[in-house]
Amino acid sequence: MDFSKNGTGSVAVYVINQKLKIAKNRKTLPHVYDNETQKLCLFTPKKKEWNLRRTLIDYIIPWALEWLDFYEHWLISGEWLGGGHDEYATKND
Repeated sequence: MDFSKNGTGSVAVYVINQKLKIAKNRKTLPHVYDNETQKLCLFTPKKKEWNLRRTLIDYIIPWALEWLDFYEHWLISGEWLGGGHDEYATKND
């Protein structure tokens, strides 16, 4: 994984050393900003759940590990249980 803070006061997390697989009954990865770069969606910026005063070790890394745990379940079942946007839980895309 690559964790990078950018100039917008946010952080971006990418899976970089492995191409994530797609569940059999789906066409795209769940809860990512971009399927090609595998940029994970870990929080909602508009809700201000993250800011630069928070540490990566206390927030971003646990969120990334939790995302990967939900991903493993999704890979088997095709159902995203990670919350966030409702369309990821039920939409067959």
